[in-house]
Amino acid sequence: MYGSWNNAQDIIDKMTAAKEKQLPLIVGEFGYNYNNGQNNLTCTSDHRTIMKTCQGLGYGFMPWSWTGNNRDNAWLDMSFCR
Repeated sequence: MYGSWNNAQDIIDKMTAAKEKQLPLIVGEFGYNYNNGQNNLTCTSDHRTIMKTCQGLGYGFMPWSWTGNNRDNAWLDMSFCR
């Protein structure tokens, strides 16, 4: 869900197109903010649009990383269950 899936409208359009074609879709590996764009893809991840669109279209999702990283990588956590 990085790179070309980074733009909110692209996320909605591509997921809707997959649903209209009755294609299965695995939505995985997206993490909150993806290091503020300081990464090898020079992008962030629009986690809110991803999850909202998945829920609206009936697709499941598997975010990365929900929680459990060490202190140096805590920015990856999407929740703060400690």
